[in-house]
Amino acid sequence: MAMLLHAAAALPFMGQTEYNLSRVSTLVLTSETLRDLPALRVGVSLQLDCCSSQSARGRSMWESFTLLANYVNEVRGGIFVDGQQHRIELIAIGDYSEGSITESNVELLLSRGVRLFLGPFGSGQSAGAAAAVHSAPDAILMATAASSTAVFAGRARVFGVFSPGSSYFTTVVEKFAATDRACAILIEDFGPALSWGAGAKVDIESRGMNLLSEVTVPRFASETELAAVVKKWGQEFAAADASPLILLATYEIQTCITLAREAARQRLPRLLMVFTNCVDQAAFANEPTDTRAYVAGVAPWNPMVERSAAFDPWTDATAAEYAETFQAYTGNTPDYVDAAAYGGFGSLLWAVRTTGTSDAGARHRKLHSHQKKMHSRRYEHRTLRTTAPARRAPT
Repeated sequence: MAMLLHAAAALPFMGQTEYNLSRVSTLVLTSETLRDLPALRVGVSLQLDCCSSQSARGRSMWESFTLLANYVNEVRGGIFVDGQQHRIELIAIGDYSEGSITESNVELLLSRGVRLFLGPFGSGQSAGAAAAVHSAPDAILMATAASSTAVFAGRARVFGVFSPGSSYFTTVVEKFAATDRACAILIEDFGPALSWGAGAKVDIESRGMNLLSEVTVPRFASETELAAVVKKWGQEFAAADASPLILLATYEIQTCITLAREAARQRLPRLLMVFTNCVDQAAFANEPTDTRAYVAGVAPWNPMVERSAAFDPWTDATAAEYAETFQAYTGNTPDYVDAAAYGGFGSLLWAVRTTGTSDAGARHRKLHSHQKKMHSRRYEHRTLRTTAPARRAPT
């Protein structure tokens, strides 16, 4: 049986004093008042269970979704649509990290009249949600945690937050192409990492760089396997009399940590990482890296960098404000997936609010105009740090 959750005004609210996403003094409506308002329903099939493969990601995304829903309901008093104030009602159905269940869940919500949707974690399951939404001519999906172009191709009403996974290395390669002509790449044999690695190789070739070494390792590679890779690199680099740029297309955090440890221990020249789900971890920051280890975080959003630019169009909050509020609200530190969930949902509600109508065509056009700005200014920021990460106390 699917897991069904509703999130509306009954959710706990921190209080406007602590809720620093609120930039103006507004009336906080009581739960009773909100319940009297008609509902603007937003549906999502999500990994909400305890123990499936992506449940931790799904539950954390749910916290970002409810954080924004509470802000809109309790601080802004709801959202104005078709001449009337509405409360946000989130309807989530658990899918246990199964793509086939995702698609059937969305179909069920469509049959019950839901027309605004958020996506689950991952391109695979998001593709199922996208297929179902595409079948309804007046439905819209914001797939906040999908990077595969297959999710969006030919589906004009399916929107995203991430840039394509195949482009995650582009900025790093561009930055170093003039000075580092030789490259080495390690690719983890797992879903999205394969796309990242394939894109990196295209970037390397297009800029006339020399791919000195390419290694594929299994997901959850052992310390022994990874130590052997680093040792082999050292031998290859010495034989070629080269100090290449090392790119890691890795998904698992422990793979990054182990490679960083081995790179420092075996004194490889530098280490560049494709994703901040490694760089943002205190466990990685406390590894014995030295000045020869260079770390790059190139995810679309990096909570380690405080930007003054607005993070989402609804609350006008900065990334730092969002991270602080998320931590106060949930007790956890957000990562790039949580931030994308919040920002993507904010963009969807922004389109609803600015059009002020339930007309799907108007919302669709507004989102398309926003997407062009969003990808250039907000979610495609790629942060490159060319020093070892600062040491932090374990959390």
